[in-house]
Amino acid sequence: MQSNGGVAGGATIRRAPGTHRVVGPGGGVVGARDVAEACWHPRDLIAVDIGGTSADICLVSTAALR
Repeated sequence: MQSNGGVAGGATIRRAPGTHRVVGPGGGVVGARDVAEACWHPRDLIAVDIGGTSADICLVSTAALR
């Protein structure tokens, strides 16, 4: 996974290793967006991603899902 929530293979990461730093917030946002979309959630969301050493909170605008 990349910091922007996208995925990359080993060759891409070797060329640009900085793209996979801080993947937690990107993964949490993408996961929250996908769950909201699957549940037809009509409102904005607050996504919380809590790991072993950090807690990341972000707003997901569901207007972007439409």
